[in-house]
Amino acid sequence: MSLKYFIIQKIPANLFVFLKGRGWRGEYKSWADAQKLTTGYDAHNIPQKFTLNTLDAIKEFQISRVRWELLSSFMWIAAQNSGKLSIVDFGGALGETYYHYKPFLDPLEKVSWNVVEQSHFVDIGRNSFETGVLKFHFSVDECVSQPQGMAQIQCVLFSSVLQYLEKPYELLSDILEKRFKYIILARTGFTKKNRPDRITVQKVPKSYNEESYPCWVFNEQKLVDFFRKNGYEMVYDYIDREQMNIPSEYKGCTFKLTE
Repeated sequence: MSLKYFIIQKIPANLFVFLKGRGWRGEYKSWADAQKLTTGYDAHNIPQKFTLNTLDAIKEFQISRVRWELLSSFMWIAAQNSGKLSIVDFGGALGETYYHYKPFLDPLEKVSWNVVEQSHFVDIGRNSFETGVLKFHFSVDECVSQPQGMAQIQCVLFSSVLQYLEKPYELLSDILEKRFKYIILARTGFTKKNRPDRITVQKVPKSYNEESYPCWVFNEQKLVDFFRKNGYEMVYDYIDREQMNIPSEYKGCTFKLTE
């Protein structure tokens, strides 16, 4: 038996998360089990780091941050709606995604970008980043309760978000019941070889924020079937170029309401 084999087989997978310094490790029976070994998104320094990231995005456009497949989904939606694009960016932090695509969105007839986030992000966003186009909300219900909100919102975007929610299918059920016309998943991990949904632990490298989180890796067919049963069809999917050693495929998907 090789030393490598012994280490892989005998050392608990959750310990690898911290020995390795980054990446995805372990398979857990419950979210609570994985959460015990993580720092989570409530760490005190995360809003400050997102503030710096968003300020960088505002200051200098970086073509390397543009995902052309995601941009094509935005433009496809706008093209079907007289050049208008209205997004709920669920878990969108301080609007960094909006600023990455702003140069391409500005020529559209009308853009409305609505970030739904935790309270500390909303407070910072409203005080420092809100504009006539970019708004911040505590919940999707609050967002759509604004005058003509439900009629105007076309799409909900989950960009590297869904997998970090304890009960992603419950949240999706609530969102899909509202009958938004489009749903976009971006930078979402799917299992290889059609394995079942998996709960793991992700540790982010020190160069970014040195945090760790429980994380779902989804069975793609199960998720697509879930959308289909709720009246949505997948019209577009792609492999994300940012793989990051994830033990799965990083993908993006765009769904459209069929009813």
